[in-house]
Amino acid sequence: MRKPSSRWFTLNETKCTGSCEISFGPAAHHRFHPPSVLSNAPFKSCPFKGNRVILTGSGAVWMYMHAAYAAVRAKAQEIIVLIPGKSRPIRVFPVAPTGEGRKSPAIPAWYRATADVDAGISLSFISPAPDVGHWPESVLKENPIGLEHAESLVATGKGAVWMYAAAGAEAARAGIPVVLYDSPREPFLICVGKEKPGMTVPRKTFQAEPGVVVGIVGDPNSGKSMLAKALYSVLCGEFPSGWLMDCDAASPTPNWYLQMVRCGKEGEGRMLREAHKRQWSAELEGLVAAQLQSLKRNLPVVVADLPGGKHPKHGEGFSVERIPSGREVVMREVDLFIILGRRDHPDIVGKWREELARHGLANRIIAELESDDHKAKPELSLAQGDGLTIKGRISGLDRATDPAKILDGIRSSCGEIVRHIRYWRLAGVARAATAKVAKTSRPSPAR
Repeated sequence: MRKPSSRWFTLNETKCTGSCEISFGPAAHHRFHPPSVLSNAPFKSCPFKGNRVILTGSGAVWMYMHAAYAAVRAKAQEIIVLIPGKSRPIRVFPVAPTGEGRKSPAIPAWYRATADVDAGISLSFISPAPDVGHWPESVLKENPIGLEHAESLVATGKGAVWMYAAAGAEAARAGIPVVLYDSPREPFLICVGKEKPGMTVPRKTFQAEPGVVVGIVGDPNSGKSMLAKALYSVLCGEFPSGWLMDCDAASPTPNWYLQMVRCGKEGEGRMLREAHKRQWSAELEGLVAAQLQSLKRNLPVVVADLPGGKHPKHGEGFSVERIPSGREVVMREVDLFIILGRRDHPDIVGKWREELARHGLANRIIAELESDDHKAKPELSLAQGDGLTIKGRISGLDRATDPAKILDGIRSSCGEIVRHIRYWRLAGVARAATAKVAKTSRPSPAR
């Protein structure tokens, strides 16, 4: 495992080609560096002017957004983004000459830009339809981001790093001085660009009732990540907005890694993925729990791909810890659990049931599924189990399988699981309404 660097980026300048590469480095104890790095360690010596700027590495979307803004403001000639597993770089600036290729009606809307009353613009990236999976980078050329001059820009949504880089570049081109990144995982907005980079602005509004977090637990290599993606796509058709969160912050499964697996580059992808790994700590566990809390305050539904615990490898002499000490702070933020076991190890589901019961969470289990042949056709079969717990079997959760095929294979059988989630959500709405009525009807204290 490569030791994460304390620096949030490294600079590599190639004068003969007129290019400079900004490579974002992983943080030592967090999944990403804190926003304060934008002001504590700015791009002071970066040769942006007149050069081709290359952005790459394990950076947060706000890092890419800030770097692209800074590069355009410093008169960079071109900005491209390099993503592992992509055969070609993605050009995010300049996208097209003025007046060419803007807002083609044949291209589905992949972002929404609206003006607000304070002379600002809200830019929201729209999740693609489940059968699309992810937006191709061609949308930048066919329907590029277009912003007019405004006092401020707030960007949000499930956009890729290259989308946020394009947004930052366009904001700089349009001369927008105040640019902020808004993630529902955080209780604050992050300032990027020209004005006060790295500062955070507390969030002022939250939804009236809490959302529901649906967590998927299971041992490693059971197919949790693929099931989480498929379930999230199903729920996108049921709820106005939601979020898919990889809660294994110590060993995340990035989308680019899954793309490399599907392209037959798993070995190369595994080596690159090692740079994103770090050791669990109380600080990291608290961070994941806090992000789930924030998501519940901002969105109606969240699908959490939960860590599988500590499992001894060959020759290691310790017992399995499915919820290691300290990890319970993450599990307590989950409202509903789906246990994913493996047919070749039928004891896994029971072990996870016992582990959740040990922490007083067994009453939150809504489904217990056994993962069958990963290489088989994706299918899901459900049957009512004991009490309200759904039992079932699922196949085809191989990382190399196209997520759209997994979704097609299980979508029609997810109805009972979706109903459980919907009932929990409606109960939360009812609880919030009851609490509001009780608060407003409470008699004023006598004077």
